[in-house]
Amino acid sequence: MIITVVNRQRRLAIRGDVLRALAESFMQRAAAMKPRARWLELTVVLVGHRAMAAWNQAALRHEGTTDVITMRYRSLPGEPRGWRGEIILNAEQADEEGAGRPGGPARELALYLAHACQHLGGADDGTPAERRAMSVRQNRWLRSPAVEPLIPRLLRIR
Repeated sequence: MIITVVNRQRRLAIRGDVLRALAESFMQRAAAMKPRARWLELTVVLVGHRAMAAWNQAALRHEGTTDVITMRYRSLPGEPRGWRGEIILNAEQADEEGAGRPGGPARELALYLAHACQHLGGADDGTPAERRAMSVRQNRWLRSPAVEPLIPRLLRIR
């Protein structure tokens, strides 16, 4: 799978290589949730509140900002068969929300990414039971030996 990271914000100094490694790890787990889905490409875009509000309005017709938006697309006719995904992460919100939590903004951003990858894998959070299941799963993903050491390295010190 091709994973591209696009940083369109200045609030957090993100290490794109680490974010890409996190996305790869989470997408391997998400692919196992829906093994018949073939993932070709994932684009992760980091934005701030203003850009996220614009994405939220354009993609979902919701007003205001949010933490993460996930979209998936089937391949176009003539392309290899499979799926492409887009994840829009609000780095500004991760900075604000993560400031008072263990692991700080880096863990918060990784949490948004894990949540988004679950959606790409077919998980939903429309009911309390579904939300609980996603929460348990994403926290387990964040604690995995392959992922946990990456989180503190996600942000560069300015």
